[in-house]
Amino acid sequence: MVKGNLTITLYEGVLTRNTELWGKMDPYAVFKHNNAVHKSHVDDDAGFTPKWKDTHFDFVIKEANEQIHVDILD
Repeated sequence: MVKGNLTITLYEGVLTRNTELWGKMDPYAVFKHNNAVHKSHVDDDAGFTPKWKDTHFDFVIKEANEQIHVDILD
């Protein structure tokens, strides 16, 4: 039985380490829930403070204790 839908809005991130040798970082976010994987667009040359305007991800939640995993990658 489906308990409901969850919408996550991604606004910005704060990265703690530099992963680039040359230039600025180009980060993106990945949300994983069960078999669903949602990936944001790449924020080119964002450095340590990427921003995503009005980026929404929808998930179907079946149980109250389900987890959504978030990674911000470069």
